[in-house]
Amino acid sequence: MDEPTVGIDLQSRNYILEGIKKLKKAGTTVIYTSHYMEEVEEICDRILIVDHGNIVEGGSIKEIKERYKKEETLPSLEVIFLLVTGKELRD
Repeated sequence: MDEPTVGIDLQSRNYILEGIKKLKKAGTTVIYTSHYMEEVEEICDRILIVDHGNIVEGGSIKEIKERYKKEETLPSLEVIFLLVTGKELRD
């Protein structure tokens, strides 16, 4: 699924995410692309962060957060995404 919740109302977003969770619970593999890191954290077990067509980070969410941990604080996926891809605007 390529960014299925972009530009939709909250009810539709909830319906889509709940459907994906049901698929996951049934054992279905779902390939999901999104810029919404809260969705990624909610539904994904393993992730890849891709930048300019290259994989720049990957693994389970827990593994990735551990790699970027500062003292005892685990960063959000959004913070990690910006660390590995940069903060400058894109075309």
